[in-house]
Amino acid sequence: MNPGGGSRVQAFVSLDLETTGLDPDTDDIIEVGAVKYHRGEPAGSFSTLIDPQRPVPPFVQSLTGIRTEDLTSAPVFAAISGELEEFVGGHPIVGHNVGFDLAFLHRKGLRPTGPVYDTFDLASVLLPRIPEYNLLAVCRALGLETERPHRASRDAEMAASAFLKLADLLAAVDPPVLAEIRRIAERSEWPLRYLLRELGVEDGAPTLQSGEPGLEGVNVEELLQRLRPPPPISRKAERQPVDAGMVVEALSPEGTLAATLGSFEPRPEQLRMAQAVSEAFSQEQHLIVEAGTGTGKSLAYLMPAALFSFRNGERVVVSTNTINLQEQLIDKDIPDALSALEAGGDLTGSEPFRFAVLKGRGNYLCLRRWSALKKNDSLTPGEAKLVVKVLLWLRETATGDRSEIRLTAPEAALWNRLSAQGFDDQTGPCPFLRRGLCFYNAARQRAEAAHIVVVNHALLVLDAQHGSLIPEYSHLIVDEAHNLEEVATNQLGLQVDDEAIDAFLARLTGSPAAGLGLLAPFRALVRSIQLAESRRRDLGTVISVIEEDVEGCRSRLTLLFKIISDFAVRSSKDAGDYEARLRLTPAMRAQPDWSKIEIAWEDVNLLLEKVLQGLSKLYGSAEQLSSLVPGGLEDRLLDLSSAEQLGEQLRLALASAIANPEASDVYWLSVGNRDGIVRLHSAPLHVGPLLKERIFDSMDTAVLTGATLSTERNFEYVKERLRMEPATELQLGSSFDYPKLALVYIPDDMPEPNHRDYQTALESAIRDVARAAEGRTMVLFTSRASLRNTRNGLHEPLARDGITVLGQGIDGSPRQLLETFKSTPKVVLLGSGSFWEGVDVAGEALSVLVIARIPFNVPTEPIFEARSQQFEDPFSHYAVPQAVLRFRQGFGRLIRRKTDRGVLVVLDRRITSRTYGTAFLDSIPGCSRKVGPASDLPHATVQWLRQLPLS
Repeated sequence: MNPGGGSRVQAFVSLDLETTGLDPDTDDIIEVGAVKYHRGEPAGSFSTLIDPQRPVPPFVQSLTGIRTEDLTSAPVFAAISGELEEFVGGHPIVGHNVGFDLAFLHRKGLRPTGPVYDTFDLASVLLPRIPEYNLLAVCRALGLETERPHRASRDAEMAASAFLKLADLLAAVDPPVLAEIRRIAERSEWPLRYLLRELGVEDGAPTLQSGEPGLEGVNVEELLQRLRPPPPISRKAERQPVDAGMVVEALSPEGTLAATLGSFEPRPEQLRMAQAVSEAFSQEQHLIVEAGTGTGKSLAYLMPAALFSFRNGERVVVSTNTINLQEQLIDKDIPDALSALEAGGDLTGSEPFRFAVLKGRGNYLCLRRWSALKKNDSLTPGEAKLVVKVLLWLRETATGDRSEIRLTAPEAALWNRLSAQGFDDQTGPCPFLRRGLCFYNAARQRAEAAHIVVVNHALLVLDAQHGSLIPEYSHLIVDEAHNLEEVATNQLGLQVDDEAIDAFLARLTGSPAAGLGLLAPFRALVRSIQLAESRRRDLGTVISVIEEDVEGCRSRLTLLFKIISDFAVRSSKDAGDYEARLRLTPAMRAQPDWSKIEIAWEDVNLLLEKVLQGLSKLYGSAEQLSSLVPGGLEDRLLDLSSAEQLGEQLRLALASAIANPEASDVYWLSVGNRDGIVRLHSAPLHVGPLLKERIFDSMDTAVLTGATLSTERNFEYVKERLRMEPATELQLGSSFDYPKLALVYIPDDMPEPNHRDYQTALESAIRDVARAAEGRTMVLFTSRASLRNTRNGLHEPLARDGITVLGQGIDGSPRQLLETFKSTPKVVLLGSGSFWEGVDVAGEALSVLVIARIPFNVPTEPIFEARSQQFEDPFSHYAVPQAVLRFRQGFGRLIRRKTDRGVLVVLDRRITSRTYGTAFLDSIPGCSRKVGPASDLPHATVQWLRQLPLS
């Protein structure tokens, strides 16, 4: 161990800039802060304001406290450039996301020459489990002072402190692992190699021997212990019913749950649901139960499910849609339920109660793929960082589940090359699997040993389609069931584009992004082993033919998608916010220009078939030579097999969309407005029959639950879409006192959404209510274009009031925006899509919820359009019920706790002027309601939030 790594660093300069914006080409520097350190101690500083010779935007002023007038007497950058350059010298540069700062310096002609140590990169590797990598979060994780005034000098000091701590963490890594990290870093341009040299890590130091090439630095025996699963659960000979009275008693005010959980609040609705679920398990029934916010539905179904499973040795599968709920079940709700049942003596037996989470293959690390990448002689900095991050994670993980670590955006893109996605029983034997070093197989074994298995809807549907993904079960609970149809549609559909096919081809022959390619090792093999000249020539010819066919396929692929793009642009009337969409109906395929697409596709298809045939031939030849190669060719053969499988999937998807459409599917084209990427899509017209046949009809017990399953106070719509009949039905309200907690305000003088004055009126209403509420406002949109226009229109006016406007897709990721909204006062958050559900903001942070317009689907959206045509009255029987469910989900964001208080503002007058509007208002709980002019909205908001009588 090397203690005091930070003090081993001879000298460095920590640097930070404040700027007028994010673009070095159009924005400018307003402050420079730099601190020099020597052997871990401050050794000098440089700090100055800079006159950008332009106004400082209001948002930057509120963020930094630097006003335009503060800079009028400050020097311009050119005046201090030489002094800053001399201060930095040739020392290593330290900073958080320091590439941002260096880009501004480079634009000014200042290019520091020393190595660059980015604390963001270091933290992402050395602290893989923290949820965020902003400087504040990193310092908190390192136990450092977290005051951050958004001033350059202070941020430079914080980055320096973080760097020293991170260097200590790096130096403290076990020497064999640290030596392997050095070897990985030296095979790339990653600046960490310079830091490791400073820390005295030797490139030739011995690493932990693993017995498996590519696993150097991994304690394999310890990892095998972590991956060893418990024995499968044993089914009892005679099934026992669930004692509903026992469950109800556990959930009662004097029950074991109240005794074990100090924060537990008994709720009558929860007791009714628990009793209904108990009866469904005991009587082998199907049940649909709607439980409003605050019911505590998770415990209401987990308590009877756990009792039934444990007493009968029969697995219960719980399926959710969102990661948040999945984590809540695993980390909190299931342990809470078990604590209560154990306290009551209800889980005594010969084996312990076990639960597990099971996800799709793409969520699990494939050690074979990771080790293959680690063995590469040349790595990009991004590849080296992710390889090292995984190496350090392997010291502790028992699951290999990517959710355990926080992946940055570039790392998430690389993850697909390391995951188990694409491997199945057809890809051949895996030496890592045989040794017990397969995370995905270990997850399945844990599921086989579990009484309750938590999955997501995507895996549930894939298991219904392909089988063998989830261990055998006949008892199912589907939470967030309103999402099941959409998830099934997405999972059963296909999508293919030229980038996906080109990436597959690049994977074979190599590219800067894909590396050397799968054929390169076989080229080397031909040269390195003893073979008869004729056989060597034949094998070389097979490889050459594949390479020629790949190049031919690439050029024809470009032509094909150019023809498709031209066809889509000419024929599409649906511009969309981010893409143009064109549904491929029989009439569309009958157009003369479509034949050009079919002819171009035939050329591509022919060459793709030749490439795949070549891979198959190469596989057969290489398999025969495997015994001549030290260590065999199992890794390479598995790569070939999985590549051939992927290529065939892409070829079939392309063929289906262009030449062989199924009457039971919907097909469409999309062209990205920004990137120009052309995609071909397909989706099933109906998913209900598959869900019925492959899931519900095979279940002894099936429970569908969620907060928004009914429309117009019945379950007919959801039953028809999911085909779950017959079923017992239960509708439960919420325990919240909505008339006292929520006000619904509907301005009656708003223009209708299609009126030319609507956008102006929308911005005015949001601005006024946001000022009245001092931020604390979330606005839900159905149109990204409207969201973008609103954000641009409100940003400056509200900034003058100290209110920040954040727009989804503009100001950060949904997660970042939500965290800022929760933790920062005076914020207005504009969201669409995912913000309509699954967002939980309790307390005053969300005091006003604005629904910009009724969330109807776009009529020309291909799947919606095709499904609408199956109804005699598509608007009333399909469009309205879908929009009602979405409206209810949006409303559910407002009141999350019984102590919350808020205002719902609906800026779509159709909710009162059209007959269908009552379906929306009647679908939400009975809140206080006021209809009036938009000018009265701010006053009503203030009165309600201050709990004063409405005037």
